Amino acid sequence: MQKWIIPALFALLFGAPDVWGQTKPALAAAPSASVSVDSSAYIPNFSIDLYKERKSMTKADLNPHKPLMMVYYSPKCEHCQHLGDSLAANLPLFKGVQVVMVTFRPILEVGEYIRACHLDDAPFFIGTEGLSFQVEKHYGVQRFPFIAVYNKHGKLTGVYRDHPPTMYALHNALFSSTPVAAASATPGK
Repeated sequence: MQKWIIPALFALLFGAPDVWGQTKPALAAAPSASVSVDSSAYIPNFSIDLYKERKSMTKADLNPHKPLMMVYYSPKCEHCQHLGDSLAANLPLFKGVQVVMVTFRPILEVGEYIRACHLDDAPFFIGTEGLSFQVEKHYGVQRFPFIAVYNKHGKLTGVYRDHPPTMYALHNALFSSTPVAAASATPGK
């Protein structure tokens, strides 16, 4: 047997997020649990495959003059499903907002999530980054859902980990003019 097969299998099993569960295995290298505001303060470079449009999207496709909500989720995560349901029920709150929902899961699971949460008609960008983990690494995502909110000036105005905030808290953060201070990286917690 080739010498590279065993190390490659080990890397697949322990170096990537657990594809059967919802969290990374304990042995996976990951940033510390509290990512500094500096690492979240800017929008990451990303490339995702969108489910609805069957095309790719990058940071360059965003409108720099509109608020942005970046959501890192997993389609099978219960909290993420509740978030999707809440977003669908409160679409008017997010009018004029760019909502980008990213996962590492396969595109078929993205479609199942969209249908289950009734996001078919939502004007959101929902897709997968596959196993590139650009967005996940940028924010140091440890649990789902993770939400970073930027106002129309591109300033970070909210970071939410684990459990999503109320829809009104998200709306207020999107239209806030006050950037997140280093001491309060997770408003609403």
